[in-house]
Amino acid sequence: MNKRMILLFCFLWSIGCIGAMFLCVAYQMNVDDEVLQETQVTFVAQELSNVSFPSLIPGTSLLIRGLYPYDGAFWEDGSGVQVTGVTALLVENVGEYGVDHARVIVGRGNRLLQFDIEMIPPGAQTVALEQGRALYSDDFVRYCYGTQYLELEGWDLPGVTCEGVGSGTLVVTNTTNEPHRQVSIFYKDHMQGMYIGGAVNSYSVDEILPDETIVLSPERYSTEGSKVLCILSE
Repeated sequence: MNKRMILLFCFLWSIGCIGAMFLCVAYQMNVDDEVLQETQVTFVAQELSNVSFPSLIPGTSLLIRGLYPYDGAFWEDGSGVQVTGVTALLVENVGEYGVDHARVIVGRGNRLLQFDIEMIPPGAQTVALEQGRALYSDDFVRYCYGTQYLELEGWDLPGVTCEGVGSGTLVVTNTTNEPHRQVSIFYKDHMQGMYIGGAVNSYSVDEILPDETIVLSPERYSTEGSKVLCILSE
């Protein structure tokens, strides 16, 4: 092998090494981005042991006020069946922003209880029902923690108002000079100052034009027994 061949071989070898380094760096950047996106949406808050209520779950704005027996309609799975003595969790959002969704896990006695909660406005209290319809007991609460917790800084759509009229009608008005597309109205049953149920109801509108008023009749909405949580747009 002559001198030119040796130099060419060394040059090509060095180019290959540099390319491999860039590929490794690019792969690591993609992995880091994926991990970052994951942690922004989902995390497990620090566990509370030997729990007494009220207790704030660290890393969240959720104040757990207590566990209670619940009698009434069970809407967490959309069935609306009547239940008696199901475990209910009373939770309050004591933060500055609304909570889009959260999952609270409670260890009571030898049982694991799961509560899924959607759309909690700042300062609001919500009664969430145990997902498996576990019956209430007085067993000792061993631990409690939160997971899949996400806050919403932009809680409401500016310039869009929503008012309940009649027995089950919503009047929605766009008071701005801009159209709003894919508008979603979120609401829940509401009584005695509390939202009832972890699951949220929603009604979507394709578009609301400037200064337009539309009248809606959403399913499971009652002017007397429901309350609009928030209005969002894509």
